[in-house]
Amino acid sequence: MVTVKREELTERTSGNTALLERESVASKEITSSNLERLLNYEKYAVAEPETVSTEFIAPKEEDITPSSTTMQFKGQASAERFYGEHVNEEKFSFSLNAKGKILIGVYAAVVALIVAAIIIFTGVNRSLSQAIALKSQEVNDLKTEYSQIVDEIKEVTSNDYVANEAENIGMVNGK
Repeated sequence: MVTVKREELTERTSGNTALLERESVASKEITSSNLERLLNYEKYAVAEPETVSTEFIAPKEEDITPSSTTMQFKGQASAERFYGEHVNEEKFSFSLNAKGKILIGVYAAVVALIVAAIIIFTGVNRSLSQAIALKSQEVNDLKTEYSQIVDEIKEVTSNDYVANEAENIGMVNGK
């Protein structure tokens, strides 16, 4: 068996559009009770505000004494009993075993090796960049020379130039 809540559809129009909204019966009841509380606030408000006393109460002398839990830690002997060492001793010392010292040495060596590699590769990179710049300048010069030679070849192989040179050496046009 399926049960379904009964809901109402409300039509609201604004301008040229119409909107259908679903409102459940429970939400209508909650909305109306909240609206009732807002509109009739005076009914639900407290009639008189609560007054707070402003008199000063002095602490009693017996409140200052520490409790028995605090008193058990009064002497140094009891602190040693719980902590197993001298509490007032503020000097701490740490020592590394051989394995720790070796690990720190290896770490320092690796860091020094990485720094040295960075320095070396920076120098190599700079020299390679300079070599690339020189080679690119040579390539540009060769491209310019190539274009000049291609232009000269076009000029020398043209029909007008060949006919002109043939006349200069004494050949006759036989048309």
